[in-house]
Amino acid sequence: MLQFTSIFFVYVAENICIADIQNMNGQDFIFALQRLGFDNLNKVTGQSFSWMFDYESLQPFLDWFCTELESSNVLELDELEQ
Repeated sequence: MLQFTSIFFVYVAENICIADIQNMNGQDFIFALQRLGFDNLNKVTGQSFSWMFDYESLQPFLDWFCTELESSNVLELDELEQ
């Protein structure tokens, strides 16, 4: 019974992740860019990036990019020179 329960929860968790990426759009991509510190995004709309979410092969990357990256993942110029 424990094995079945574990498999069920993995199945549910995978479907939740799929549902989340299916609800994402270009605005989520812009929010991620803002979190990373990109400036001057006020002239860009979410619709400019929504096309990327139509490609199933990009969905794992977009899910990771939009949910996992934050400003602590960005290197400063002096860190790059080291």
